[in-house]
Amino acid sequence: MDHSNPSPLEAVRIRPVTNLLFALFLAAGMTLAAFGCGGDSASSQGPKTWTVKVTGDADHRSIQACIDEAASGDTCLVYPGTYKGAVRFKGKAIKVVSQDGPRETILDPGDVDQDGLGDGTVVQFVDNEKPGAILDGFTVTGGHAQDHGGGIYIEGASPTIRNCILVANTAEGDGGGLYCVGSTARPLVFNTVFYGNAASGQGGAVCTLFASLDLVNCLFFDNNALRGGAVCAREQSSVNLQSSTVAYNDATERGGGIYLRDATATVTNGIIWGNVAPSGPQAYLEQSAAPKTTRFYARYTDLEGGRAAVVGGGLDCDAVPTADLCMGAEELLQAPPLFVPLDVDLPAPERDPTLAYYLSEPATGRPDQTALGRSPCIDRGDPDLLVSELGIEGRTTRTDLGPDAEPADLGYHYEGTE
Repeated sequence: MDHSNPSPLEAVRIRPVTNLLFALFLAAGMTLAAFGCGGDSASSQGPKTWTVKVTGDADHRSIQACIDEAASGDTCLVYPGTYKGAVRFKGKAIKVVSQDGPRETILDPGDVDQDGLGDGTVVQFVDNEKPGAILDGFTVTGGHAQDHGGGIYIEGASPTIRNCILVANTAEGDGGGLYCVGSTARPLVFNTVFYGNAASGQGGAVCTLFASLDLVNCLFFDNNALRGGAVCAREQSSVNLQSSTVAYNDATERGGGIYLRDATATVTNGIIWGNVAPSGPQAYLEQSAAPKTTRFYARYTDLEGGRAAVVGGGLDCDAVPTADLCMGAEELLQAPPLFVPLDVDLPAPERDPTLAYYLSEPATGRPDQTALGRSPCIDRGDPDLLVSELGIEGRTTRTDLGPDAEPADLGYHYEGTE
């Protein structure tokens, strides 16, 4: 096949592998800072690991103090605790990583002054950060932006965010959880959960303008906004969702799951289910005057309601259902995914809401799954993509916690036993 000038759907086939190999490169702990990308140069003595503890018996008590002293290539190793105050990477290609993961390491701004640096945003990437600027293993919560980006604000930067939980962040404008703007912004977000975030405007979990955003192995649930309960993309943005689940989000106007205006979204090996809105419950597509375009592609994806759940406001999607207008689809599934909680033995109020999106597998012997049957999303991913290429190697969708294998299961993958 000639890929020199691919069709839209051919381009979708090409993109996941290149992006996800890059994701794996980063997941292995390598950063582009080692190759001269990012901000300040590393010290002549080589990269250094700094320690951060709220108790103070470390190099630094605060994450921001560590960032301020670190040079590109360095690591801020953060011990368990709740860290107050906003965090700004200041253009440095450094790795801010928690020792024990997001459930033990919390970023909560507390009383942050409205000093023009985010108005309550928890984490900011606003100084041309490159992929070597890495935030790894934190719960980001309690952000309240007077404008955009309650949890994370990205402007003209391309950081890497992985293994995080963004919960209970709000924005008076757009992007309750994360806001991304700028034609040079190309962030990568993977292995990350967004829930309980809200925006008065658009994009309860995520909103992006003029940017290119990769969301790899992400889970979105219980987010809400005026438009785009989970994800909003506008103004020539491109959003790429791979191996992700967008479920039970809501919008008061349009696009319970996804809202697009003059933007493109691609969903591969995904689940879009149970989202609610008066118009376009799963996705709403809107377009201003030509030559701007709005396009939505779903490949190897479980989409509730199929094409009928994707509404094109001002677009004649039903009359011209081509890959270039409204929605292109390949191997589209329209069956209940049969979500089950992992911690079913606990009383419902005590269950971890993030563990509610496993896929039913009767082989585990659980009576609830025997009654439900096997999820139709198991083994329904693109057969041409390896789990290693998808960035989900060693991870699982099922309560037996066994690692997934080809063909991959659809939707978000949890940590496995390995």
